[in-house]
Amino acid sequence: MKVKNAPSYEARIYIGSRERYDGSKIYTEAEVVSAIEEFQGTFADNGVPPVRITPTRFVHFNYQEQGFELAVINYPRYDIPIRILENFMLELGKFLLKKFNQNKVSVVFPEEIYVFEADDAQVYSHIIGDRKS
Repeated sequence: MKVKNAPSYEARIYIGSRERYDGSKIYTEAEVVSAIEEFQGTFADNGVPPVRITPTRFVHFNYQEQGFELAVINYPRYDIPIRILENFMLELGKFLLKKFNQNKVSVVFPEEIYVFEADDAQVYSHIIGDRKS
């Protein structure tokens, strides 16, 4: 039996399935998978990690949206340096923001979070209403 190990590391991307906050276009898991494959085919750095995709749901007061959690790990089989995994996830997050016309996409690392926001992002507060009391 062979055993490989590597330092534990996971990075995640969170993306909604709806175009903008009020868009009628809903993206399917198959469309997200296809976009990931497209991006993997163009990624310039050495080493392209496999991406895990998990359906999720975002709930914030009266606003709910289906979405996806995309994750990569420091999988010992591929021996991809963590800096390349981080760059891959940052670039994938930017790519998905544009590809699916999102307001925001979050990229979560063990020690920090990046939120990419479209230049023309919709204002979120009108979706949930005024919560001041």
